[in-house]
This record gives sequence, structure tokens and C-alpha cells, in this order.
Amino acid sequence: MNEFVHIIKGTPLYVWAILCYLLFVGIKSIKTRVIYLPKLFIIPLILLAIKYKTLLSDDALVFCLVIMGGSIASFFINTGNTLKVIKKECSIEVPGGYGTLIVLISFFLVKYYFGYLKSTDPDLFLKYSIIESVISGLFSGYFIGRALTFTYKYLKVAKSS
Repeated sequence: MNEFVHIIKGTPLYVWAILCYLLFVGIKSIKTRVIYLPKLFIIPLILLAIKYKTLLSDDALVFCLVIMGGSIASFFINTGNTLKVIKKECSIEVPGGYGTLIVLISFFLVKYYFGYLKSTDPDLFLKYSIIESVISGLFSGYFIGRALTFTYKYLKVAKSS
């Protein structure tokens, strides 16, 4: 228990700010809400910015392929969602659910664990860094695919009317 408290106390303040933001976004996503279309791309951009070093590393190809796979899977997962298009405001009404909250918390936990591993045992982290890249790529791909799906649905309705 003492080691757990030491881990929590040693966590940088910005990490807790990120957790608060992710919880804020995740809890808001539980209820039906109207989202301005460009806002859909904020989380994917943040997730990619966090992993910018991977995009410049030897693992870049694997990372990009996993992002593409996650995006395609997310596209099909989110195709069934019913949306209400609000053309005047360039927005969509998205039904609420716990999916986004669960994915964001899962992302945070994975990143927190690997960040801890990197700071306490860099050799072990290097051994498993590809796994961290794959998991991060899947999360990034999920949100990219979701944003693209909702944008596609918006454009499809906007074009037909």
C-alpha cells in the first residue's frame, strides 16, 4: 500500500489534469449531446500529439497500420449509431453512452502504466514499447474512425437535402 501511495504522489500534476479532462469529456458523452463537427477531431489530435515520437520512430509503420485498422473497425462499430444532423450549426446530435468514457479511462490507464514503467524500469519498457504503441494506435484509430464516421454521415445527409 505504501508503494501505491508513493506512485500516486510521484505522478506529475499535468497527468492529473489530463485525467480530469478525459473524465470531463467521458462523463459529458454519457448524455445525448450536440457536437460541433470539427470538435470530433480534438481527441484524435490530442492522442496523436501524445504519440508524436512514435510517428518519427522505427515503429511508425506499425503504429500507422494499427491506427488504420482501429479507424476501420471504429467506422463499422459507429455506423449503426443514429445521428441527428443540424446543418445550420454544422453539428450533429449524438446519442449518449458509456463507450467513450470507458475507452478514455482505458487509454489513460494504459498510458499511466507504461509511463510508470518507463520511469522506473526503462529496459523493461523498451522490451514492451511495441505493445504500448499498438494499444495507443488502436485508441487513436478508434476516435479517428468515430470522427470520420460521424463526418461521413453528416455530409451524406447535408448533400441529400
